[in-house]
Amino acid sequence: MRKTAITLIFYVAMAAAAPAFADSPDGPPPPPPHCGPEGPGDLGGPGHHDPMRLAGMLSAMETGVGVQVNQMEAWRQYTDALQAVLRPPTPPAPSAPGSKGPTAFLHSTVIAMDTIDKAKKAEALLAAIDNLRKTLTAEQLERVKLLEPHPPHCGPIPSFALPK
Repeated sequence: MRKTAITLIFYVAMAAAAPAFADSPDGPPPPPPHCGPEGPGDLGGPGHHDPMRLAGMLSAMETGVGVQVNQMEAWRQYTDALQAVLRPPTPPAPSAPGSKGPTAFLHSTVIAMDTIDKAKKAEALLAAIDNLRKTLTAEQLERVKLLEPHPPHCGPIPSFALPK
């Protein structure tokens, strides 16, 4: 009797879990792309960089904010700096023909150089944002708060202080 009850509980549990596995014979479905191992971001995060989508979003934001002709230079500095920050890293160059294989620590060196480059681009972006804040009107800045795209987020929202 006890063995029958355990078997019955097992089959009921399996039947209850079956709909969760119905879409995939290999197990539960993978998490949404923005939650995966590539990290958050649909605005240029690793593996998700789409320059045309970003350009379209920035163009729509420009129209929504109501950027005027006299504000266009500051706006272009901002959009250029943002696109530069979100550009994917340059892949390492292949080994030269006749060389004795890849250079030691090539990938680590490329990561470090790319990080240094991104830091410089991030500083340029912060300067462009500061300039744009001074250029836009208070009403336009309020529109930016509503229209600025935010990458999708998974998990708890991190707390951090923004520079003033």
